[in-house]
Order: sequence, then C-alpha cells, then structure tokens
Amino acid sequence: MGKRGGQRFIVTSESKNRGFSLIEVVVVAAVLALAVTSLSSLFLRVNLAKSANEKLLTASTLAEDILEHIRETSIRKTTTEGFTGVDGFSNLTEWLKTKLNSGKNSLEVFFNSDYFASLTPLIYKGETLPAAINTLPEAKNLSSVIFEVKERNLINNDIEKLLVTVVIRWKEIARNPGEQEREYRLATYITKSGLREFIE
Repeated sequence: MGKRGGQRFIVTSESKNRGFSLIEVVVVAAVLALAVTSLSSLFLRVNLAKSANEKLLTASTLAEDILEHIRETSIRKTTTEGFTGVDGFSNLTEWLKTKLNSGKNSLEVFFNSDYFASLTPLIYKGETLPAAINTLPEAKNLSSVIFEVKERNLINNDIEKLLVTVVIRWKEIARNPGEQEREYRLATYITKSGLREFIE
C-alpha cells in the first residue's frame, strides 16, 4: 500500500478470476476432439474384432458339425433309406461315384446345390443343415464340402480312402473391399476299413 496526495490506494496484481483466452479454448477443444476420435476408433475396432471372432467361432462349429455327420455316416453299419450300399461308407462312396465326372478324383459340393440336397438325407438322415448357418447369411451360397479320392481298390476300382474338407465361407463388410470374404477349413481322412474295424 502506498500514499499519494494523502489518499490511500491498493496495488493489486491482475485478477485471478480472469477467463480463458480464445487460443486456450481452441487448444483444449482440439485435444478433446482428438481424444474422443481415438477412443471411438478404438471401440469400433474392438466391436469389429468381437464380431469377426463370433463369426469365426460359428464357422468352426458349423464345419465340425458337418464333418462329424460325414464321419458318422462313413462308419454306420447299416444302410440309409434310399441308398443301396450295404453300410455308410459304401453309401457315401457310391453317391460320390455317381457325381464324379469320368477321370476326376475330386468334387466340390456347394451347400446350395442339388448335389448337396441329394447328400443331405445320407449324412443328416432326413434333417437339414444346422440352424447356426443362418447367422452367416452368405455361407449358404459360398460354403462347400470337397471330396477328394485318395485311394482306390486296384481290382474293382472302388474308393478305399477319401479326404473330406468342409469349407465355410462368409463375408465381413467392414474389411477391405478385396478381403471381404473369409473362410474356415476343416478336413479329415475317411477310410473303408479304418474306424469301422474298431467299432465292430
């Protein structure tokens, strides 16, 4: 405090309650916008990864189900209604031989084809594909089972060994345009005398 001309006056610094300057407001807004953008991008990526993992799990479950039915068919001791083979493996290979073009040893059967419709009564005994396929809408049109003959009987040319691969394909919209289609493969060998000998 000081005196001037007999009057008292108080010397004060700038008020501590002054507001933010425009530059400070702009900087804070920019930092907040960057943080919100980064977090929303992170949440989006997490949700896409979660969705992709759920579809992959569905595809693997579906492939396992179909392959298990084909394996079970191959070891079935009795014939299936509408098929003339004496056991499941004979039914499966006889069906395959009628579909293979001459000289070909492999056949890809798409789920939406007439070939698969004729195979369904054999492997599903009158049932249809698992309902899980409805969670992958494109899978009905894109997925398939590949039968590949690996060994034949040298005397009568009967099929002795098959490699069966179930291929589940689906699309993910969020992926890059060239990488939208994904697939999951599951394969097994099926032989005429393999597992049946242990069961009998």
